[in-house]
Amino acid sequence: MSTRATLPSTVRVALPLLAAPFLVFFFATPLCAQVWDTPAEHPGDPRFHQPDYPLVFIASQGHGDAATETPPHLGLDVHATSNPAAHGPAGGMYVLLPGGQVKKLFPLPEHESVPGMIDTPLGELHKGAVAEPTLSEDGRTLYFTYFHDATWEPSGGGFQSRKLSFKGSDLYRLDIGPLVDDPDLDPVELAVRRLTFKQYTGPAKSNVTQTDQDRFRDALNPTLAQQASGANYWGNMDMHLIEMRTRAGLKAVWVSNRARLANSNESFGEANHNFNLYQADILADGSLGPPNRFQFYTTASALSPTPLRDGLAFSYQSSTEEGRRWEIQSLDSEGRWKSLLGYAHGSELFHLGTLVVERDAQGRLVDSFIGVKYYNANNDGFGQLQGIRMEDAGTNVFELGPWGTSPRQLSEVLTVGALAADVPSTQVTVGGQLLYIGKFSSPRAGRVGGEYFMAYTPTSANVARLDADGRRNVFESEIRYRPDLEPFEPHEPIDVALGQGLYAVVRDASAQYDLIWPTPVLSWLERTGEAEQRVAAPIADPHSEVPAGVPHAVIGTSALWNSDIRPFDCYVLGSRPFNPNHIHDNERIQIVRSQEGLRYLQDPTDFCQYLLPETVLGIGVNLTGQRTDFQFLSARGYETDGTGRVESVAHLGVYSVLEQNESDQSFKVRVPANVPFEFHLLDRRYGMKLADVRSWHSLKPRETRTDCGGCHQHESGFSIPFEGTEASRKPALDLTQLTTFLDYDADCKPVVRTSASPSLAAPEWKADIWPGFDQHCGDCHNIVRSSNSAAMLALDYGTEQDAYDKLKARNFAGSELGALGSPAFWAAYGERTDGRDNTIPDYQPDYASAKWGYHFSSIHAASPGLCAASNLEWASWVRLLGQWIDNHMPRDTGASVFGFKYDRYAPTVDFALSTRLTKLELGFWDERGTVALTIEFNGNTLASFPSLANGSVAVDLPSGRRRSDLIRVIVSDPAHNRQVQVKSLGLLIDERLGPMRASALLGGRELHNSRPQVDITRPTSGSAHVVGSPISFAARAADFEEGDLGASLSWSSSREGALGLGAALVV
Repeated sequence: MSTRATLPSTVRVALPLLAAPFLVFFFATPLCAQVWDTPAEHPGDPRFHQPDYPLVFIASQGHGDAATETPPHLGLDVHATSNPAAHGPAGGMYVLLPGGQVKKLFPLPEHESVPGMIDTPLGELHKGAVAEPTLSEDGRTLYFTYFHDATWEPSGGGFQSRKLSFKGSDLYRLDIGPLVDDPDLDPVELAVRRLTFKQYTGPAKSNVTQTDQDRFRDALNPTLAQQASGANYWGNMDMHLIEMRTRAGLKAVWVSNRARLANSNESFGEANHNFNLYQADILADGSLGPPNRFQFYTTASALSPTPLRDGLAFSYQSSTEEGRRWEIQSLDSEGRWKSLLGYAHGSELFHLGTLVVERDAQGRLVDSFIGVKYYNANNDGFGQLQGIRMEDAGTNVFELGPWGTSPRQLSEVLTVGALAADVPSTQVTVGGQLLYIGKFSSPRAGRVGGEYFMAYTPTSANVARLDADGRRNVFESEIRYRPDLEPFEPHEPIDVALGQGLYAVVRDASAQYDLIWPTPVLSWLERTGEAEQRVAAPIADPHSEVPAGVPHAVIGTSALWNSDIRPFDCYVLGSRPFNPNHIHDNERIQIVRSQEGLRYLQDPTDFCQYLLPETVLGIGVNLTGQRTDFQFLSARGYETDGTGRVESVAHLGVYSVLEQNESDQSFKVRVPANVPFEFHLLDRRYGMKLADVRSWHSLKPRETRTDCGGCHQHESGFSIPFEGTEASRKPALDLTQLTTFLDYDADCKPVVRTSASPSLAAPEWKADIWPGFDQHCGDCHNIVRSSNSAAMLALDYGTEQDAYDKLKARNFAGSELGALGSPAFWAAYGERTDGRDNTIPDYQPDYASAKWGYHFSSIHAASPGLCAASNLEWASWVRLLGQWIDNHMPRDTGASVFGFKYDRYAPTVDFALSTRLTKLELGFWDERGTVALTIEFNGNTLASFPSLANGSVAVDLPSGRRRSDLIRVIVSDPAHNRQVQVKSLGLLIDERLGPMRASALLGGRELHNSRPQVDITRPTSGSAHVVGSPISFAARAADFEEGDLGASLSWSSSREGALGLGAALVV
């Protein structure tokens, strides 16, 4: 029972911990103060665990309140992470020391007086919010996020309506090492450094906003962002910094909304916009170098990175078709992507996690990952913990669940009885007392051996539904500990010898503050058994056909037919044919929107048949758009059939296995790097989408990715290696210069054609579909000119919007069905195209009763007869109709200028040093073929090109260069979308020569006045010459600072002495 806000002068509170309750007596204090309950208060009590190292945690007053029915907002849920509630008068970041003392670390009153430290108004530290502390590799630096004013929002609503702070959040580091060495040290003595900064329209500590110039400085489209400033008001949020070791040393990686991108999932409002991963050098003084985007996703978000043995894991909004679908993915230190945990989960997502390390019986290190599974709207980030061995990451098994068969990863529920669903926690009887099982969040690893800490709420922990006591919004979380990765019941008896039980660590006994984010102060060695993170091999393929400095990459796979994707009929309990009209909401959310299904049923008697090679035509590659237009908050420029508005796409190209590699269906294409793209697997008979992946890919420049083992095949033992395939022996099909696209011949048979454009826009309803639709269908279905009453019972429309709305509402067309499964496409093509049995009673319509069925009408076998007329124009329109359906049926609303075909695609750029290290070689690409390019050297413009066609240029570098010099390149397109890349000269040298060779050439010195390079090209080594005959000598010489030094070469012989001068001579 909560005691919040009802404390008398002296209170006796029964605390239901573990197997039985115990009593704590305390005197009431003002509501701004906590009463810490730690192991120090319970010496010898085995139910408590006192770590012998410091443990940092966050205390927040942003919890729920049952009396006022105020939902919690702790910043744990994916939709609360960018707008946590203020932490309250005594909230903030604390540390539990090995002796049991609890000390506050940040923010302290003393921090208010440090110039530029925090932007919270003076005397109002309770308005701030601290989030997600993390530890450095050496365990002596604490990183964290601070929201300067988590209470201040524009008119009305506050954080509960997902409004955001004008001041955003910033990154900080705190030197906790001295406190580790001396626990008696006053935390005021600990050095704190702010790492990111803002410029405001007035004094920082007053109620001011971030200036437009500063807010949009790193925007993907700064021009458009400023035009939308009324709907783009919030301050930049830099959050969740971790250290990650790379080939170039330790880097800082964090998430930020500085690109100022909207999110296509509109249902969760302004708080649900786009966060991307950024990376920067950690400089010698602890500050950060210029940021670069670490990965290039589309209209969803990345949050909460956490270190892995190599690289990081992060929470990722993996689909815009189901706004609640989040999973945990990983990137190695170079940026290679891999799925980790959570694929195909819908409203119950995976978010937040930690690497936990054990040793096996032979003493070998074994890595596992713990993630939180919860319902992401009503549980505020609390649910159940699941663990997965890292060696099993990305592997799927198909299991029967409550809504049907779904792919699941090989994870195990650790918190037995804890629920992830949108319901209050259930109760169990413990020692004759009814207790809630509770829910869990924010796990963090302790020492090697499998130990970990977590936030635990022993309450019902649900916002929406009443619990067994008739309450909601009750959380009151505390910090708990587990010694190993064995599953446990939250209230099981403690047995130290057997490792049983959930051990108490620290809580606020006054129930005023929720404790979250336990962070053990341990080095990487103590956490993982290795002194440093491992570093991945270079991501740039040394054998790549892509030249250095060109922003292209290569992707492919071994066999397009090898897929674990099955028809939706297999997923939906496997006992009835798929019918979009007879799926209830939970089936649609958990099955249809949260995983991919084949749109074609190959065998009506076998719903779960694997994809056959003869069904596959090839694969389509689409560029996916970024949401630069924030006007959608008040005026949509276009709509789609998906939930919210799905991102726009442009076609990069089609790879037909019939034309390329029919024998094994392997494929390999060259695509632009550092841009998001998606795949559509295409069927052979109709050329339409069989399946997509419901997510995106992005590759680094010169990366080669061919390790998928098929087309989304993640079952153990099913992968087919790429090596030895037809595609592995051929150059990649280049989709960066020309666009191959699917068309129909006059008889509606798929053919592949080629366009000279670098991409093609996807079709849109008003411009591309509606004119043909009304032309071919209006004589029967347009109420203005039709007298066919039978036809109008099925579909009657008066306007283009009326027709569009009814196609969607009656499931005559929809991207979940695909063109192959859409009755509108069947009617246009003249046959049912999804392979299902048209005579099934469940499919039959009753138009008079407004039951639309899922049925192909025999009249459409002859009318309108578009594919039987040998008419190329009509056939091409049928193809457009199918591709429009397969790309979410976009329709321009006319509410703003930002229609579906507005340019939302950023250009891309890369650059490298020339072989002589004297020039900068730059490559660039945009989907419309033209860019502007600016190159800056240490903040000064080195070169500028107002208009360039896709390609490359070379620019001379100035003399007197140093490794620390910074080159910043900005590429932009005519719509003002842009990409910015920043590299140091030192990094460019290492990329060109390799770190070891660069170090040897420079002798460990600063680049300034570096050693020249000389290569003798003639005569070749080992060559023989006739005595007395002329010998030709030639050499190349270059110096990083001075360029070509060939004219300064002098030649000499150990026998003849001086031979001559210059780059070439004959002796």
